[in-house]
Amino acid sequence: MSWVEEVRDALDSSLHRREGACGICHDVLEMICKKGGKAITYEQPDGVIAKIYDNKEEVVGEGRDIVSASAILSAELDAGVIPEPFASELSAVVTSEEDLRRTGEIYGYGRVITPASIALEEAKKIGGRTVIRREGIGVVAHSFDAHGNTFFKSPVCYCPVCAVVIGASRNEELAEKIKERLAGKRNTGKIKYEQ
Repeated sequence: MSWVEEVRDALDSSLHRREGACGICHDVLEMICKKGGKAITYEQPDGVIAKIYDNKEEVVGEGRDIVSASAILSAELDAGVIPEPFASELSAVVTSEEDLRRTGEIYGYGRVITPASIALEEAKKIGGRTVIRREGIGVVAHSFDAHGNTFFKSPVCYCPVCAVVIGASRNEELAEKIKERLAGKRNTGKIKYEQ
């Protein structure tokens, strides 16, 4: 039995849908580590690259996403360590190339908290509200203006903060406002990338 099969078999009866994408990703990573593997992440302009290593220090999976945790999920999927039906369901929360590009243009380098807080603040400024709801194994962020019209909406995402940033990046005017407010601000992911 290969190391990947060993990890997948150990997870077969221990994963629970109620944990959602984030919880499942962390449970899988815990098992990877228990079996002698590890995950390493690297910030990039349009997000984060993650690599999963087996117990012999060999790369068995690689993934990309807007933050470290969801990039690790992408690498776990690539490695094949997540059992079905979870692997198929979790594939739906991996960020698209277009959304990676858009979020990277706003701030990037795996940093989403500040852009998300600005997006939520901008929604509030126009008298709107933002609703985060579970959809399948992931979450969706849907923001409305004061009249109930959509201000921004995300696809199904890994976590609420990612959903807010991805949704905001799809509203060109809002994305530009966020980018302007963050221009010249310290980005610790960018600092790590440049070192």
